[in-house]
Amino acid sequence: MYADQHTAEVIKHLESSRESGLSGAAARERLEKYGPNRLEEQKKKGVFTLFMEQLNDPLIYILMAAIAISLFLGEAGDAAIIATVILLNSAVGVMQEDKARKAIEALQKLSSPKALALREGKQYEIPSEQLVPGDIVFLEAGRQVPADLRILEAVNLKLEESALTGESVPVDKCPDRLPAVNRGIGDQVNMAFMSTTVSYGRGTGIVTATGMGTEIGRIAGLIGSGKGELTPLQKRLADLGKLLSILAVGVCVFLFLVAVLQKRDVGDMLLTAISLAVAAVPEGLAAIVTIVLALSVSRMVKVGTIVRRLPSVETLGAVNTVCSDKTGTLTKNRMTVKECYLDGHMVKEEELDPEKNSLFLEASALCNDASIEGNRLGDPTELAFLDMAHKHGMDKERLQRKYPRIDERAFDSERKRMTTVHKKGTEKIAYVKGAADEMIDLCQSVWIHGRETAFSAKARSEAKAAVAQRAGRALRVLAVAVKRKGNLTDEKNMVFVGLAGMIDPPREEARGAVQSFKGAHVDTVMITGDHVDTAFAIARDLGIAEEKLECMSGAEIDALSPGEFGERVEKIRVFARVSPEHKVRIVEALKARGKVVAMTGDGVNDAPSLKAADVGIAVSDGAEIAREIADIMIGANDLYGLVKLKKLSNALVGRIHGNYRVIVGFNTALILLGVGGFLQPASSALLHNTSTLAISLKSMQDLL
Repeated sequence: MYADQHTAEVIKHLESSRESGLSGAAARERLEKYGPNRLEEQKKKGVFTLFMEQLNDPLIYILMAAIAISLFLGEAGDAAIIATVILLNSAVGVMQEDKARKAIEALQKLSSPKALALREGKQYEIPSEQLVPGDIVFLEAGRQVPADLRILEAVNLKLEESALTGESVPVDKCPDRLPAVNRGIGDQVNMAFMSTTVSYGRGTGIVTATGMGTEIGRIAGLIGSGKGELTPLQKRLADLGKLLSILAVGVCVFLFLVAVLQKRDVGDMLLTAISLAVAAVPEGLAAIVTIVLALSVSRMVKVGTIVRRLPSVETLGAVNTVCSDKTGTLTKNRMTVKECYLDGHMVKEEELDPEKNSLFLEASALCNDASIEGNRLGDPTELAFLDMAHKHGMDKERLQRKYPRIDERAFDSERKRMTTVHKKGTEKIAYVKGAADEMIDLCQSVWIHGRETAFSAKARSEAKAAVAQRAGRALRVLAVAVKRKGNLTDEKNMVFVGLAGMIDPPREEARGAVQSFKGAHVDTVMITGDHVDTAFAIARDLGIAEEKLECMSGAEIDALSPGEFGERVEKIRVFARVSPEHKVRIVEALKARGKVVAMTGDGVNDAPSLKAADVGIAVSDGAEIAREIADIMIGANDLYGLVKLKKLSNALVGRIHGNYRVIVGFNTALILLGVGGFLQPASSALLHNTSTLAISLKSMQDLL
């Protein structure tokens, strides 16, 4: 709502003042009305409550009945073994139950501890929890945004929103630009959202939402409200429990009726019927499944994987659709120069010549405020320029000592370029870097093969065509120019040097992973908050999608009814410009179509869909919230590792299912023999327990 209003309307609606902010009394009143600016904590369940919830399972009921019957028959050893299995399963369940609570706590850590606010005409640094709607907040580089804000003023303001939106590069903020209808948060350039970071510039904003009313609060709500679902293995075990319950009761009733009709001793036949009912219950199955899954976890640790939820090992083997975030998972999350337009033609970045292209590389390193010495600091596009220059022997620190900066004109979102002036011997030279189309029009001459020549209409047209071609492939294109005469900072009559086309490139291992999934008849779906063109370019490169028709935006999802979306979802391979709610809707639609879905991601915006998927897979260096909510955490940003995990899971699942079939088959045969020959209770129980022990030992031997 506030993104669609002009700043004056927002201030009026929130009853605040741009010059003085809120009064102390108004702030206290609103704090009481809206509550502290923090995410709500989930009500914690006691250990006893969590433990009792784990016992609410049909198979557990049967095992409890088996304990009672075993004690009745004097088989205390059997009863103790079954009770141990129940306690072990319940303990594992209790440890997994509080994942959502930990995820909310991880989100709470994202909030900024302090905020610079304007109240009663004075600036105060206050705890972010005390912010209320209507507060005027000051933003500066390095600060976290403490609440959802409508931007009032922006001076070269850029925000890092990748964890929340999936955007590859920092977003330029403009308070006067209103978004089009039905635009997601990634397109709301006049808003700043809680937990994002100011990467460049400064600005002011007015608080529009706090706590659970913020975008990050909505994500917390999605995580907290999501219902955990049973895995395929758990569903099969539940079905088995119901079947065996009916079968066991049926056996008891049948044998008792036979005993009455044959006028046998009712007490003996009742004991025989109960013995067969005990034999029908594969109490060793739960133990075997737990043992096999636990041992498989140790196998997965050896390939750099942490399993946070045991049944997910089996589910991974059944996955037939992998939904993956783009930024940082399929791509490197590092802008990289791929192609350059120099001397009138395109060249690959690795083909640059440090001597022939020295002016272009110098400009890339010197017209730059980023740093790659030690920690990488600065705008991703500037870091890409530095990486390129450094790769070809142009070190920024060394060049700056040789050609010191003596003047500059900082980047701003209106000009979309920056200029630095350097002393080069006895002369001065200005290096300029910025948006390609405008820069080309501002250049009077062009640098060709080491000398300055007139920038003809043909050469200018060819340069613009090169920009259009690179943009059509979703590359971000920037121009580089120099100036040696006149006012060096007026950015007119410059010398055009060249273009740099950059992109966050796909990982090589991701390309192999997608092909491996195809060979295994597993569909790969890209879900990202980035632009459609950028997402499609990466998807086409990786082999995920071949045509633009296989792409769908968040706005298109909103325009479809649940039924219409369900019909189309299986044909779409790229979902772009989507919100966290869209991601959940996509996962749930795929599951409704019978797909077993794995979701991979590393950002805050991925957390709800990680929980909604059959298997949520986070990467180790992703956001803490993603790691907390995921079922499996892979040790590196390596989608190819997921291929290896699925193969390992398939092998482990084969052993689980093999033992499953042996146990169920054996118990069925035992029941039939018992019904036919009325086996004695002792021999029945002995045969059953011996089989269970043998199968358990075989499972451990296979895995070890």
